[in-house]
Order: sequence, then C-alpha cells, then structure tokens
Amino acid sequence: MIECIYTNPPCFSQTIKKEKAFEIDILGVEGRKNLQKANDELGLALDEADFDYYYDFFLNKIQKNPTDVELFDLAQSNSEHSRHWFFRGELYVNGEKRPESLFKSIQDTQKYSNKNNVIAFCDNSSAITGFESEYLVSTNPTKTAALSKKSLKRHIIYTAETHNFPTGVCPFPGAATGTGGRIRDVHATGRGAHEIAGIAGYSIGNLNLNNYPQSYEPKWDYPNNFATPAKILIEASNGASDYGNKFGEPVIAGFTRSFGMQLPNSKRYEYVKPIMFSAGIGSIDSNSIKKAEAKKGQLVAKVGGPVYRIGVGGGAASSVQVQGDQKNELDFGAVQRGDPEMEQKLHRVIRGCIELGDKNPILSIHDQGAGGNGNVLKEIVEGKNGGAIIKADTFDLGDPTVSIRELWGAEYQESDAILIDPLLVDELKSISSREKCRVNIVGEVTGDNRIIVKNYINELPEHPVDLDLTKLSERESKVFHLRSDVINALSLELPPTLTVKEALNQVLRLPTVGSKRYLTNKVDRSVTGLIAQQQCVGPLHTPVADDVKCSGNWMWAAKVDGEGGKLVQACDAMCTVMKTLGIAVDGGKDSLSMAARCKNNEIICSPGTLVVSTYAPCTDIQKVVTPDFKIPDEAPTVIVYVSMANPRQRYRLGGSALAQCYSQLGNEFPDMDSPEYFKKAFNVVQKIIQEELIFSGHDVSDGGIITALLEMAFAGNCEIHASITSQAGTLETLFAEELGIILEVSHKNLGHLLAICDENDILVQKIGEVVQIYGKDASIIINVNGNCVIDCSLNELRNIWEETSDRLELLQTAENCVKTQIEWRSKVCITNYVASFDFNIDNNFLTKSPKIAILREEGSNGDREMAAAFISVGFEAFDITMTDLANDGNFDQFRGIAFVGGFSFADVLGSAKGWAATINFNEKICKMFETFKNRKDTFSLGICNGCQLMALINWIGDSNVSKGKVFLDDNDCGRFHSGFCSVKIQKSPAIMLQGMEDSILGVWTSHGEGKFTYDSAETEQYLEKQNLRCIRYCDNSGHLTNLYPANPNGSSSAVAGICSSDGRHLAMMPHPDRSFLTWQWPNYPKALKLSHSNFTPWIKMFKNAYEWCIEGRQ
Repeated sequence: MIECIYTNPPCFSQTIKKEKAFEIDILGVEGRKNLQKANDELGLALDEADFDYYYDFFLNKIQKNPTDVELFDLAQSNSEHSRHWFFRGELYVNGEKRPESLFKSIQDTQKYSNKNNVIAFCDNSSAITGFESEYLVSTNPTKTAALSKKSLKRHIIYTAETHNFPTGVCPFPGAATGTGGRIRDVHATGRGAHEIAGIAGYSIGNLNLNNYPQSYEPKWDYPNNFATPAKILIEASNGASDYGNKFGEPVIAGFTRSFGMQLPNSKRYEYVKPIMFSAGIGSIDSNSIKKAEAKKGQLVAKVGGPVYRIGVGGGAASSVQVQGDQKNELDFGAVQRGDPEMEQKLHRVIRGCIELGDKNPILSIHDQGAGGNGNVLKEIVEGKNGGAIIKADTFDLGDPTVSIRELWGAEYQESDAILIDPLLVDELKSISSREKCRVNIVGEVTGDNRIIVKNYINELPEHPVDLDLTKLSERESKVFHLRSDVINALSLELPPTLTVKEALNQVLRLPTVGSKRYLTNKVDRSVTGLIAQQQCVGPLHTPVADDVKCSGNWMWAAKVDGEGGKLVQACDAMCTVMKTLGIAVDGGKDSLSMAARCKNNEIICSPGTLVVSTYAPCTDIQKVVTPDFKIPDEAPTVIVYVSMANPRQRYRLGGSALAQCYSQLGNEFPDMDSPEYFKKAFNVVQKIIQEELIFSGHDVSDGGIITALLEMAFAGNCEIHASITSQAGTLETLFAEELGIILEVSHKNLGHLLAICDENDILVQKIGEVVQIYGKDASIIINVNGNCVIDCSLNELRNIWEETSDRLELLQTAENCVKTQIEWRSKVCITNYVASFDFNIDNNFLTKSPKIAILREEGSNGDREMAAAFISVGFEAFDITMTDLANDGNFDQFRGIAFVGGFSFADVLGSAKGWAATINFNEKICKMFETFKNRKDTFSLGICNGCQLMALINWIGDSNVSKGKVFLDDNDCGRFHSGFCSVKIQKSPAIMLQGMEDSILGVWTSHGEGKFTYDSAETEQYLEKQNLRCIRYCDNSGHLTNLYPANPNGSSSAVAGICSSDGRHLAMMPHPDRSFLTWQWPNYPKALKLSHSNFTPWIKMFKNAYEWCIEGRQ
C-alpha cells in the first residue's frame, strides 16, 4: 500500500484540455508574419534558409496552408539534428567553395580500406563482416520453449551518438534517454539486431568542487537553463548507468574530459554545453541485414511504450545555434524521459522476431527519436512505392489529453516503427503479449508516396498531416559561408622551479587524467556474460583499460562565426590520415550547436571535438593485452617504450594536461608526423602481440609517459624503477603526450622484441623494470637523464590520482564507504584463489538432459547467461516467463528452476517485490510454486534479483525462518555497485556447493539491494548454527570481510548466499553465471587454468546440480 498526505483538497478531474489542430495562414497577405509567429510560439527554431524554404514550399509548390502539426513535424524531422544539413551542405570557407561536401569526403575513405562493411552510411548502425559461431536461441519465442545452440553467421555492428542538449538541461533523463535511443539504434538495424555492450563518454566544464579548489578552475557564470558541470557529470553518469543497468547492457569503455579556459584571443572555451556520448556494439544475423522497401499493402506498426507529452520539440531545440536563445520552458519540455523496463521488453520483442528466422515478421524497422512519429513513420514508408495512411485513434495514449500535434511530434521513448508482413501479424502479437509489450497497427502502406494522418474521431481537420513525400525530398542542399578564427598561440611558460612531484600533484587530479572509479563502480560491466574485457584490470580493478572500421562523431559550434572553418580543417585532416592508414569511416553523427549563452550574455563555445571509435573483428578473445603490469614468475620484467609518431622522438607539451593545469595551451602540439610510420609501428606491435612476447601494454595519452607508467603500476599494484634518457628537459620528457606505447616484456623475450622493432626501423627504448614488491611496500622510482625526479610510495601517488574520483564519490556514495574504499586500496594485494577440486567437464558423461526452467519476469536480464551455464553441464534449459505461467504453464516437467538476475519491474517499491507479488497474490501460481518447492526431486538457484525473490517468497532457510524474516536491503554505499569480488565457500547442506568447501573464488557482483538483513538476532543466529549461510565475501587473504568494496553491500558476517535446510534451494547475490568461463574474469589466474578447457571452478556448481538430478538424489 502507498500512503500520501494531501495538503490541499484533491481534485481528480482533468483540467488540461486537448489542443485542436489549426492552420497557419501562409497563403494570405500576412503569410510571412504568420509563419514567423508560428516559429516563435511553437519553438520551431527555423533558420533563415528554413524559413524561406517552407514559406515557398507551402505558398508556391503545394499551394496550401500548413497545419500546426505539419509545420511542427517538418521543423523536427528536417532539423539539423535529423538531416545533418551542414555535413551534406555546400560550404564556402574564407570565401572559397569547397569542392565537395564533408559527408562525401568522409565517405571517400571507404575507397582506401578493406571492403569488409556489410552496412555503411545507410542505416541506424554500421556493420562489418563477422563470424560463424554457435548462439543460444529460443526454439519458439512465442511460448515456453527450449533454448538451443544454433550455428549462425552474425556480423558486428556499431553505432554512436550524442545527447548533449537534453543532458545539459536535465542531466539524468537526458543521459538516460541518450543511452536508450542508442540501444534502439542498435536493435533497429536491418530487420532487427542484437545489442551487446555500451560505451559512455562525458565532456564537461570545470568542476569547481566544494572545498577542492584547483588553480586552473576559475569561477565563471553559467546559463540558467543548464546544470553545473559537476552536477552534469554525476547525474548524467547516474542516468546512463541506471538505464543500462536496468536494461541489462554492460558499459565497458568510455572517456571523461573536463575543460574550461580563456584562450590568448580572450575567448572562453568550455564544455558549458556538455557532451554526453553513447555508443554501442552489437551483432546482426546475416539474413537480417537488408531492410525491405515499402510496398503497398504492408502494415505499419508501433511497438513499445504509449504516447506521452514528453520530449516535444527536441529535434529543433537541440539544433538551436546557441543554446539559451529559446524560452526555458521550451528547453525543459524538449527533454525526454526514459523507461528502461519498457525498452527491455521492446528489445525482447525484436529478438523474438529475429529468432523466428525465415518467419521474422519485421520487414523494416526504425527507432523513434528526434521528431517522434512524424519522423519515424515518414522514414519507414519512404521510397518509390511508399506512403501511408496513419490513423491517430489506433495509438495507445498514456495521457488522454495528448493533442494530435503532440502525438505526431512528441519524442516519447522506447518506441519503434516497423513494417510488417500482414500474414505474420499473429506471430508479432504473440511475442509482444508474452513480453507484455504493446503493439499498435497504426496504418498501411498506400504506394502513392503521400503521408496522411487521420485525426482523432470527431476532430478537425480530418487530415492534420497530408504531405507529398516526393516533393519533401526535393529540397536542395543548404549553403554555409564559413571562416576560421586564427588563435595566436603563445609559447608555454611553466614556473621555472616546477618539480615533477608538484606537476604530478596537479596533473593526476585533473578529471581527464585521474581515476574514473566513481564511474565504473556504479555501472554493470558483466551482464550478459559476453564481456571478455572491460575497463577495470588488476587486483584493485583499476579503471585504466582503453584498447578496423571507424565511427566519427563531431561535436562543434560550427555555425558560430569563426568556428565552422575549423571543423572543415579537422575533417580534412582526419580524412587524409584515414586514407593513408587504410582505415575507413563507415558512420557517425554530428552535434553542431555546441554553444551556450551565459547569464552575462556571453556566448561560450564548447571545444571542437571529434570522437573516433574503432571496431574490428577479434579472432581470439583470449589474446588480450591489458594495461596492468603483471610481473609473472620471470620477475623482474622489463618496460619498453615504442614511439608511434616518428622515428625521431619529439617532446611537445602543447595542449597537454600539464599545460591545462597551468591554464595555457602552448604553441607546439603533438602530431602524427608520419602516418606511414604509425601504420608500420602499429603492425609491428600487432606482430609482437601475436607472438605472445609481452605481458601488458598501455598507450601514452593524457598526462604523458609518466602517467602511463603510473597507471600500469597502480593497476598492477606493484613497484617500478624507470630510467629514461632524453634529448629534452625533464618535464617535456615525462608530460609530453606524443603518440607512443608502453610494453612489459620478460628479459628472455626482450632481445627478440628489440630485433623486430629494429628490423622495421621502429624507435624503441628500454626505460625500466617492474619489481615484485606490492601494495603498501611498493615504490615508484623514476630517473631522467641520470637524475632521480620521483621516489615516492605507490600508495601516495595513487591516492593523488584517485582523489578527484573520491571527491566525486562523496556526491553519490555514503561517506563511510568512500573512506573504507580508500583504506581497502591501501591494503589490497594479489588474491590467492583456491579451488582444490576437479572442475573438468567430460562431455561423454553428459548422457541425459534434465530440464531446468530459466524463469524471468519483465525487467529480468540475466536469463541467457544463466541458461548457458546450465546447458554447458548437460541440462536442457527452457525460457519461461511469468506470463507463460499465468497462461496455463506449469513446472511439472522440470527438475530445477533458475530465478535470474536483473531488475524485475525496474525494482519499483523495492527489489523483486513486484515479482514476488505476482506469485504471492495469484492463488494458482502460488500453489504451483509451493508444489515445486516441496517436491523432493527438485532444486532451485536464485541469483541477484532471483535471490531477492527467493527471500521474499520464503525459499531459503526452513520452517523456522518464516516469510519476512530474511530480506535484502539497500547496499550500505547507497547505490548500485558493480565489482569483481572474492568469496569463500562454506560448509553447508547446499547441493550445488558440495565438494567446493573452503574454496576462494573471484565472482562478479552487480546490485543495489544486496545486504542480507534479518528480523532479529535470533533468526541470524539460527541460520548460522544450521550452516545455511553458505557463501561469504572475503578479502585478498581469504579472511571474511565487511569492508567496502570487498563486501559490496555491507551484509553482516560477510554473507553472500543462503540455502534451504535440505540444501535443495540456493539464493546468492554474486553471479557465477557470469563467471564460469575463464575469459569472463578480469584477470584469470594461471594456477587455475585447465589446459583443455575454458571453464572456471564455478562450473562445479552447475555440474553438481546435474549429477544430483542424474543420480536421483533427494
């Protein structure tokens, strides 16, 4: 029950009136004036070219007065945000016409690379040739059915976009919907595709954190309608993380940059309008690549959430040349709201349709974004035989007062438009019903190339939209006259007495350089079980990993005077380098309104930014080089530096983190002096990796070579002795951000590595050694040209590097947990995992296939990895939803139930409470569960959300532990936590843990409510006495711990799992389903590696269940 105090007399009558559509009189004598009025009042953001075009279009070309719905539609769907006029336009730079558009220049890079694109520049994502492999698919996604291995060829897809304007205005929902929109871009590729993992990037202004002043962060004015940089960084990352966590998408890479500076021309550049970058990797079946063309008779459907008055005018609002030039209410009204639970249901519908194979009802699919229905429904029916009649009354309305303009233009989220085969409508509806996702058949393709919208019943005009798609497509390119401001860069002037230690004290605190733990801790990095490498490496899970086709995303204030020419120069430089390297761009997007007006009316441009993302097929996911010093048995190991820019090493400090810390740019900047040399050096490094000559590697980037060395030492938690010889000064040598790579190699392989580099004329230097001294005992010793410039403890420098992250953690995490995390970092050493049992799987032994129900509810997201674990040991796994059970399903044929992880019902009112209610308050279903539980030949496993459910429905403990006596409470840290922890297996009756007692194993944890809590001390003591608390968190030495983050939730006595008294039912918060393969671990120890298997000791759990079923033990 929810209770609420009403402080005023309640009124439940509807006060908002549904607005009627109306015409704008353009044909009359005051046509231009009326169009301008509509532009202002509706927030259309038409520039001069748009205004002239639409006035002429309606006055002369089609000779009709537009409705407000049509004008609003065209302003969104033909905005810069949607149509990329600048990149496709005719450009004059400093008075000289550019020979081709920027888009054409970028496309031309394709001519210089391998022809491995299967999709490029023509869909919601790009794709390159993938592999034939085995995948788990449902044998019938319309109902309860077995999951089976199927050999399929799937190609690799990638997409990237930004959500800058809404993130600046409302950071949490802005970033959340940026993530959601990008996920839909992935699954709306071809005839439907599969999402795998996400990437997130944030560029913000100066943080100016309270009680943490930095000399390079002046206090300046910011716009009223934008959040502050610190608020954007915390809340935007919360929004993106929360959406991905609840959807079930791991975020495995990213970037963070902070910049604000007044340049020598007195112009302030700062990410006042931030960058929220979201990218995603996925896969697409080879038979789903090509969308079908629209043809008469095909049906138009909307799948996903209902229509709300949300995100109205986002396409136009985000295209305004200078943010802050509109009314605040228009800006806030343009921000969308996210619903990851609905997105997950929508994604499952798409996946179900794909898994129907040749009977996939989806002929074409587009996700709804900028412009709402007006954009996506025109896109889905465009083509020579396209056009459609759309009926407003067929849409599900979340708000009955939504006007026809809002229905057609609102950017409400979690919605796709699809073209479907009329003969396969039933299949689509069956899948959608099973996944509790709405499907509306909203129209039919007419073949006349007109888009007509029929108004709500009894409302006029009858057709608020009636447009000829052919005539709309005839618009000519826009013309842009640009110039490029020249910044007279000044030489860098650093304090003459500046020491390396003082410089590090500044550089390591810069948000661009420092630790990103405050970001990685709160985002799921293991969900799906498909992740072979993520950001965090080494014993402290330090976030430093950064690892071919490319995606190019441009964020620029291109239409502000003096800025557009710079973008053209940057694009030309990128294209030249790409062609030389033999790499092509195959997609990307742009955001060209990166400027904001501050309170003092000053226009602040964000620094022009290009994000290049590379993606490539990987033939062996276990050949991964990570940026943490390893120091294997052959210690000490050798550190070498490979120059990637030039055979003659240079040391340019311009644009460096060090320069930024002293509020300067400098005038000599690192460059790829020789792309040909870079290409050769890259191939040499690939050869070195292929021959397995190195243990670790890291690029030299922000903060220079000294930061790269420190990050590898921080991650490896070890001592290093570096000695660098240079022709430059000490600061230039250590802090210049020239292109280079640091490698760790054994003494035995050093000669061979140096010989390979010498044979190819690649500059390489031995610069130090890694020493087998760890943690609090480790030191960092660095010499330059024979002079010792750093001799500090590892912990001292790491604490500086982590401090900005710790300060940001205090804005989102309980203070005591931030303190214990600092304490934990100072004490951690290498974990000695223990598994003194056989965990090999003999496939010849797997002669029978007991059946297990992989049970999920809406919002669950851990089902496929759970199924994979059980299938690996011989089970036949069935995909079952709670909807199936409500529709006369049962558990009669099953020996086991696996309650999967995720966020059932988005954890509304608490974790798993909605799921438990669907069981406890349905007499038939409740009886079904009790019957299964009490059968002596059955077992169950609940992980994460499944564990929370088992506690709520009283499946752990025994009759002495009644309902409500054990439950899972909020983590002590106050938020979702993701990490790789160590656990110790206790002696217990749990059938799945037999033979594993006293093992110490690494395992993924990802939850927000994982603290085992009891109604009384007596209940806790009883569970302890009966040995039912069977899995516990431990530290690196194997001692049970309550210290965060080794204990991620604060459970007393370090409890991570509890079983029933007869051992048949096991509930645990950690994820063995994401940890049973060696490559799923961040750093799998060689001591546990089986020579002929990729299984980890966790497979023993699932094997135990199989053997228990086969032997018929009760």
